[in-house]
Amino acid sequence: MNKYIQIQLLLLLLLISGSITAQTEKGKFLIGAQSNFDFQFSINNANSDSERLDGKEVSRTTSWQISPIFGYCFKNNLVLGLQFPISYRKVTNNETAVSIPEVSKSLYILAEPYVTYFFANTKLRPYINATIGAGKFWREREGENPFQLSGGFRTEKLVSNLFRYSINIGAAYFITDSVGLNLQLGYAYLGSKEQNENPTNDKFNLSNIESRLGFLISL
Repeated sequence: MNKYIQIQLLLLLLLISGSITAQTEKGKFLIGAQSNFDFQFSINNANSDSERLDGKEVSRTTSWQISPIFGYCFKNNLVLGLQFPISYRKVTNNETAVSIPEVSKSLYILAEPYVTYFFANTKLRPYINATIGAGKFWREREGENPFQLSGGFRTEKLVSNLFRYSINIGAAYFITDSVGLNLQLGYAYLGSKEQNENPTNDKFNLSNIESRLGFLISL
């Protein structure tokens, strides 16, 4: 009887192991999305003894960031693919004693080839990931011109070329045979150069440590 139970347990473990391994085995497609928690909706109100300011909505901000992911397992646990980080931000300033009416909107989109290697065939799988890519940044600002005594309306537009790379570590946890959650931490570099009039060849860069939470679906 004990020997029969041992055989049954061994078969069950083999079945579970095969099911888990299949999620990142050669020939599988992975789709998903990640976000770095940059979701925001905020309203800035003022309180003051001044009637021009008391109870006024000074500004309103909306922002979000998401990165769709598409990959293919060329070897067991080795994934090559593309991800598309997208970020949007809108800030609306209202006319008060401390601000002028203005609307600022910005958007960036990147296309980044990536490689990911998973180190285990269990439900919880540590991994290492690297990305490199390029994209565009657009910003538009509309509002009153504070440099004109007679007032007036102004519109400013900016377009920049972007270059980005990142090195990350993380872990994916497959809660079913095909669906997993992943948490990632890494270093990212983002460089930009204006496309508009730029006689001094100005360039800007940002280096930061970022965390991302996302999901994966194995097909």
